[in-house]
Amino acid sequence: MDKNINKTPEISDFTNPNIRFFDKPWQMNLELTNACPLNCPQCYIHTEEPFEMSLKTALSRLQDGALAGVKQVNLSGGETLCYPHLETIIHECKELNMNCAIAISGINATKEKLSALINAGVDHIFISLNGSTKEINEHSRDGFEHAIKALETLTELDFKNRHINFVMNRFNAKNLPGMALLCEKYAIPHLAILCLKPDSKNDLRFFPDKDDMVIAADFINKYKGSVKITPEPCFSQLKALLFSYGKERENTGPVKGCTAGRTTVCVSADGRLSPCRHLDIKEDFEHISDYWKNSEFLNELRHIEDHRTPPCHGCYFEEQCLPCQAIGLKLRNCLNTGMTQCPLAVRKL
Repeated sequence: MDKNINKTPEISDFTNPNIRFFDKPWQMNLELTNACPLNCPQCYIHTEEPFEMSLKTALSRLQDGALAGVKQVNLSGGETLCYPHLETIIHECKELNMNCAIAISGINATKEKLSALINAGVDHIFISLNGSTKEINEHSRDGFEHAIKALETLTELDFKNRHINFVMNRFNAKNLPGMALLCEKYAIPHLAILCLKPDSKNDLRFFPDKDDMVIAADFINKYKGSVKITPEPCFSQLKALLFSYGKERENTGPVKGCTAGRTTVCVSADGRLSPCRHLDIKEDFEHISDYWKNSEFLNELRHIEDHRTPPCHGCYFEEQCLPCQAIGLKLRNCLNTGMTQCPLAVRKL
């Protein structure tokens, strides 16, 4: 059985059950800065010292990524709008024929700034918002008013590819209907449901429980409105639950779960490489293509399915689920454990 694919991936390859990882990285995340004026409770960034990627490093890694086969670039922080060279970075993505997305909180997202990003050629803008009301949002995020203002501005600018990133937790899981209504109000076509990761203290106490996920999956399954509601691949538990509803019919292949080192590579602010911004195992490779082919850690990540331990091993959802690998590594210092306290784990009969 083939485990990878030695060509530029087609749409069908992302859900091909015979493929675990791509021969080339498809997506690259650039951690441009850790600076941020907000103080969100869920933040996972450990250092308090501000730093940012040099423009030279950013441009070099973009060119290196293009040579390695990268087609999608995600720009992130910290607060990404704190980075002073965004338009130059976006221009370079366009020159290299790479799709470019940016995730922002909404703070400092003036009409002039957003217009500049759009004019530079940004393909997608994601606004981070964890609740349809300030009260719900502030359990895990700051800056509710900034996010709402940014949504209003993007709607005013008629920028088509506007999205909301919604990190589901125990405080907001039942607010999914409210988030759908908010998206409808501001004509936001897509609500992305993100998996809660360990915070800067490796705390994951507020991960959604089983009832939260069942209620969320039931709502998504029955929702008939204008908003596309999708869990990100690394929220594999929710994707697996939706598969059991018949909603995620193609929940297989390299995007059925954690994509770290399978379709995705991350570049930290100092230019070092890791499989994901949440897996803080950074390595020094001159070229992304060499890292993708020769990193022992990436090879280990790509074979998790062969060495699973309970509760993942033997779980009813095992074939459709590959949870965030950062959770097992940060909480148990072991990749093979998956999520030991997974609220959805149920033994096969």
